Amino acid sequence: MPGVLLIEAMAQTSGWLLIAITKFTRMPFFAAVREAKLRAFVTPGQELDLSAKLLHEGSGFAVTKAEIRCGGKLACNAEITFRLVEFPNSEFRSNMEKMAAVLEFPVGALANG
Repeated sequence: MPGVLLIEAMAQTSGWLLIAITKFTRMPFFAAVREAKLRAFVTPGQELDLSAKLLHEGSGFAVTKAEIRCGGKLACNAEITFRLVEFPNSEFRSNMEKMAAVLEFPVGALANG
């Protein structure tokens, strides 16, 4: 699997984390990737475990640390920076909430903090 797709997967995971943290009030735009390390080759059909954690949020930016594990071993990791902006309109936000439902994103858990 090309490294750029692994980075995209980490960015998507981090983006959904930020949407959860902001409770659908802000949307993340990919701004930068730092310290990306591609540690192992990933082949089609392998199961990937993705995770992300928030390192910083403030001044309209957020930084996450994301990683992908394959078979329990670290395959890649990176720090990813996002610009956080308001959704451009309620229709766009509604479409994101619908996508969250399709992905079985735990929207109910957001209401509880």
